[in-house]
Amino acid sequence: MNHMKQPTLTEDELLKQIEQLQNEMIQCGIELGLDHPLTIAFSQELDKLILDYQKRK
Repeated sequence: MNHMKQPTLTEDELLKQIEQLQNEMIQCGIELGLDHPLTIAFSQELDKLILDYQKRK
């Protein structure tokens, strides 16, 4: 995992990233199951992005 701080995204870029990650998480959940570690990792990363987006509002 890369621990370097990501460059600041615009709101539009952040929303696109959230949407892409949602799609990946859904696909992972369908293929591997909702309790699979990768699905959970996607969900946790998505939570961070959504929180970041909400803090901007």
